[in-house]
Amino acid sequence: PPIENPPTDDSLVFVGTGSGVYYTPDGGAAWQQLNTGLTNTDILSLALQPGPSGLIFAGTNGAGCFSHLPPTGISHSRPAPVPANCKLRTFPNPCRNRLTITLETSPLQNSPLSSSGAVAGAIYDKLGQLICELTPQTVSSGRVCWEIDLRTVSSGVYFLKIQTPNRTITRRVAVVQ
Repeated sequence: PPIENPPTDDSLVFVGTGSGVYYTPDGGAAWQQLNTGLTNTDILSLALQPGPSGLIFAGTNGAGCFSHLPPTGISHSRPAPVPANCKLRTFPNPCRNRLTITLETSPLQNSPLSSSGAVAGAIYDKLGQLICELTPQTVSSGRVCWEIDLRTVSSGVYFLKIQTPNRTITRRVAVVQ
């Protein structure tokens, strides 16, 4: 399906499906339908106009192109950046059977792993449904790692959400079976 992610917000994602346009303001944890004015919900393409109040364009299968303003309350402002001393790696991406997730930081103040506590995570599908939870790990050396078995997951785009003591980080993961 067509997927658009505004360059100003890594957690805001729009997806065009055979049943319309959906968006998530929180990196995939919850999804909402955005089909007002669509006479045909079979979406073949999406485009976002840059800017804080940019339009969302949806190209349909045989019924033209529709435009829509972003939902009320959706902000295109950039969230707090992940510090340069923080590296979240997903390998391989796209993946087939196994995915390795590594979060590393150097010991600088205000890094996502600078305080003690558990780092947790989960993988969600495009509708916000939980696919798998990552076993929470206690921060000790500035590095946490998970090996995930994805053999039973269908091909598609999924969202990895990592929660640290100081912030939440979201990344897209592609699975190809």
